[in-house]
Amino acid sequence: MPRASIRCNPMSIIPIKTFILLKSTVLMILVIIVFWSMPRSRTRSWSRASIAETYRHILTGQNKENLIINRNRDLARRRVEVEVPEDTRQEPETFQQVNNYEAWVYSAFFDIDVDAPGQDIVKVFGISSYSRYMVYCYIVEDGLTEIVTGKRDFISDNHLQNNSAVILICPLKTGSEPQFVSIAFQRKEPPTNNLTIVYQKRNQREMTVCHSVLFNVTDPSQLVQSIEMNRLLGAQHFFIYNHSVTQRADRALRHYQKLGLVTVMNWPLPTPHVWYLGQNMAINDCVYRNRGLSTFVAIIDIDEVVVPKNHYSMMEVLQAVDHEVKLTDKMRKKQTIVGSYVFQSTIFTRRPTFEQWEAIKKQFLITPEEDRFIQEQNVTYLTQLVRISTNSLPMVRSKSIVRPEHVLVAGIHFTHFHRGKANFTLVNNNLAILHHYKNYKKGRVIELTAFRFKKKLLTRLKTAYSLMK
Repeated sequence: MPRASIRCNPMSIIPIKTFILLKSTVLMILVIIVFWSMPRSRTRSWSRASIAETYRHILTGQNKENLIINRNRDLARRRVEVEVPEDTRQEPETFQQVNNYEAWVYSAFFDIDVDAPGQDIVKVFGISSYSRYMVYCYIVEDGLTEIVTGKRDFISDNHLQNNSAVILICPLKTGSEPQFVSIAFQRKEPPTNNLTIVYQKRNQREMTVCHSVLFNVTDPSQLVQSIEMNRLLGAQHFFIYNHSVTQRADRALRHYQKLGLVTVMNWPLPTPHVWYLGQNMAINDCVYRNRGLSTFVAIIDIDEVVVPKNHYSMMEVLQAVDHEVKLTDKMRKKQTIVGSYVFQSTIFTRRPTFEQWEAIKKQFLITPEEDRFIQEQNVTYLTQLVRISTNSLPMVRSKSIVRPEHVLVAGIHFTHFHRGKANFTLVNNNLAILHHYKNYKKGRVIELTAFRFKKKLLTRLKTAYSLMK
């Protein structure tokens, strides 16, 4: 039987162009492998659900933002006796550029390295591009300067912006208590910045509110109402990061500064290329400033307030949560260290109809004088009463009250990292919920919880407005 002839299919032979393309691809892959094997800052990316396995019971599918922390773990130490020039010791509460780089530092705090027990460090908060330059810390103590090599941690909810909040970490020798620190990225470049190191203070109060960055605030009424409502709920002091406010709003801030109730931090943001005015960095700066100073810190915006359902202060709510945690611990035979209390939120969108408002006035015995004041001053908590029908999911649009000494890295909606064995607890909506007031088309549920505070709130607002005239 004659053998069947074998014919070559032209398509079975790799064309020359395809072979060249494959060869180029292989070479490119090899180049990438070699590049990534070079010494550099290590980058790790966690989804929020993988930060800690214990969080999986409250994290949701919608919670998809990644927290990225870049760590350069190679630490070295060099000591020299040099002086930092006096003209670099600038005024506090401003951004100072790191030479000519796209990086700015704002504040510095004495701390302990959680990765190396017993190792004292200085943490410098700032804003930076994702550079790979070495970090040189000029540590000044009693007029002498020690140069050490540090590392950088990028804390990023940056939403693809060019810059991110950054923590620069400078190791200290044992027993050192320096007064100043400066940052440079090149060993031979003299630093162009100088920060006073903040040390943990003694406890002075129970509850402090850290407000978000104020941007283009024109109406002082919202600011006054926020401060007075939170004071009514137990807040004793406020930290406000001022990017831009009008003269009228500034007068309100100065009024509360004179009363010793508000600390205003100047926030002249040096770059527009950072997410939400560098809010992440402002939050961490505020939490670290209040370590030891305040037992609790509430991280909320001026259009938000934690409203108890049955209690009359934020402290009472936290005490109720602690009681529940202790009962649960007793049953499970364990001890929980609560580092932060997470509150779910709901959005209040608009006023009720005329007919609905008339019924509310009768229900809460609102006098004509009170009604006139509420309308003229646009008291948001007593007018914007229609909310959406749902609450935010846990860890999504939530806000926290934290114990600052248990926080390693704070976040906008929840604490990213706690210290040691501390953890967060989700506050039951039956105890309290975060009211968020904003213009929003949806909403059909009338919520009147804030009317529990009507009488005292109106008294406070009348007094505040009269003092500011």
